[in-house]
Amino acid sequence: MINSKDDEKYVRASLKIALRLKREPEVDLDALIDEEARRNSLDRHKLARYFAQNQQVWMGTGKNRER
Repeated sequence: MINSKDDEKYVRASLKIALRLKREPEVDLDALIDEEARRNSLDRHKLARYFAQNQQVWMGTGKNRER
């Protein structure tokens, strides 16, 4: 659940990271998180936490997998 406009930025950035990882699985996850955090002026640790919490959904391995 997205609680604020600020949270929405983190969700969007973590989704961008997941999409890039799906396209380029050999890319370094830490580097992607750093890049997105810097690009969107976000806290790197909070972004990493958002990505980790939603990784199964974003990467298509959870119960909510897209068709």
